[in-house]
Amino acid sequence: MYLYLAVDSKGNTSAFYLIKTRDQQAAKRLFKKY
Repeated sequence: MYLYLAVDSKGNTSAFYLIKTRDQQAAKRLFKKY
C-alpha cells in the first residue's frame, strides 16, 4: 500500500491518496490540485 499526502505550509493534511500499487502520475495529479 502507498499513501500520498498533500500537506500545507502549516503541517495540516489537505488531501490524501491511498492506493495498492505505486502510481506516480496519479499522485502528481493530486498534488497539482492542492
